[in-house]
Amino acid sequence: MESLITIIKNFFSDDNNLNNWLKKVVFNIRYTQQKIYPIRKFSDGHNFKIKTLIPPNKTENYFPKIFGKEQSRTSTRSPEIGLFFFKNAIVNINSSSILKNRKVFVDYCQAERFNEGHIVAHSEKNAKIKFEKPIEIEDGFFLGGNGTWNWYHFMIEIMPKILFLPQVCTKKILVSEKVAQIKNMKRVLEIAAPDVELIYLNSNLSYKINNLYHINDFNHIPFNNHAGNDINTSRGYFNKAVTTDFTDKIIAGIKRTNQKLPKRFYIKRTTHRIAGNESEVQHLLKNYDIEIIDLMAYTLDQQVALFQSAELIVGITGAGWTNLMFCRNNPHAICFLPDNAKSFTAFANIAECFNATLYHIFYESDANHYDSGFILPLNELESLLNEFDK
Repeated sequence: MESLITIIKNFFSDDNNLNNWLKKVVFNIRYTQQKIYPIRKFSDGHNFKIKTLIPPNKTENYFPKIFGKEQSRTSTRSPEIGLFFFKNAIVNINSSSILKNRKVFVDYCQAERFNEGHIVAHSEKNAKIKFEKPIEIEDGFFLGGNGTWNWYHFMIEIMPKILFLPQVCTKKILVSEKVAQIKNMKRVLEIAAPDVELIYLNSNLSYKINNLYHINDFNHIPFNNHAGNDINTSRGYFNKAVTTDFTDKIIAGIKRTNQKLPKRFYIKRTTHRIAGNESEVQHLLKNYDIEIIDLMAYTLDQQVALFQSAELIVGITGAGWTNLMFCRNNPHAICFLPDNAKSFTAFANIAECFNATLYHIFYESDANHYDSGFILPLNELESLLNEFDK
C-alpha cells in the first residue's frame, strides 16, 4: 500500500488536477522549473492589443465529401483577430502560447490538446509550464506555434500572418530553426517577406522577447484532441479571404518553370502512413494514366505549378494536401482517410475555398494515424476513377 507521503507527492507532481487551488499554490511555491498558470484567450488580452484586424465572424467547416452524398458542413465562430504587443513575454517556437504576467495567452478550441513547447500539460483552465532560463531577444514578430514544423500548420495557420507585416513595428521575424532546414519553408519566407531579418529559435529553448509582436490565428484546427481516437477538427475556423490573399502572394512570387509536369498524379508516401496494398494501388492508378510522384522531390516553385495545373490528384491523407491551396484548374481529387477521421475538415475547407472537387474514401484503421499497413479499398477507388473518366 502506498504511504500517505507518496500519495501526496504524486498528487503535487503529476499532470492531473491542475485546477485544484491547493495544488496550484503549493506547486508554484515548491517548484522552480515548473509552474501552474491560468489560461486566457487572446480576446481577454485587451491591454496588449494594438488594433483589431478582423472582428469575430461566422465561418464554415466542410466535412469530408463522399461521392453520391450531399456534403455536410457546420458553422463555427472565429474569435477577434488582433495585432498584440507584449513587453518581456516568454515564448517557445513550438507553442502557440504567450506567457505574460503569470498567465498563458492562447487561442484554442473546445476539447483541444495543445501541450507543446513549454506547455507540459493543461486542463481547460490552467497549464503546467516548463521553466528554464530564457534567452533574451530585443524584439521580433512571432511566427511560431503548434505544428510549426508541419506543412499544413505552417502554411495555413502561421504564414498568412505575414500579410500584416507592414503594420508591425519590426523587421525581425521569429521562426523555427526548422525553417532553415526545410528549403520549401524558407522559400515561402523569401517570397512573402524578402526584406526581413529571420531569427531562428530552437524548439528546446524558451525566449524572453523584450518587445514582442503577435497576431492570433486567422485559421485554426485543434492540434490534437484531448480524449478519444476520433480526429475531429470541425470546431476550428477558416478565413477564406486571408488564405486566398496569402496564396495569391506566393503564386505571384514563384519562378515559372518550363518543366513538363503531370496533370494526373498520385502522391506516394515514403516514410510513414503507407498502405499495405500500396503496390496494387499504384498498379491500378497507372491503368488510368495517373503518374506516381514523390512530392518531397519537388521544390516549392514546382509544387505550386504542379497543383495550379492539376486535373486529378490522388493520395493518402498527409500535409501535402495543403497544396490544394494552389489549385487553379478546378481539379478532381481523391483523398484516403482513416475511418476515425469522418469529422476531419482541414483539407475539405481548402478544397472548397479553391474550387477543387475533393472526394474522400475511408479505410479501416484502429492504429495510430501515423502507422502503416492499412488496406485501401480498391473497388471504391476504381469506381470513382471510372466516374471521373465518363
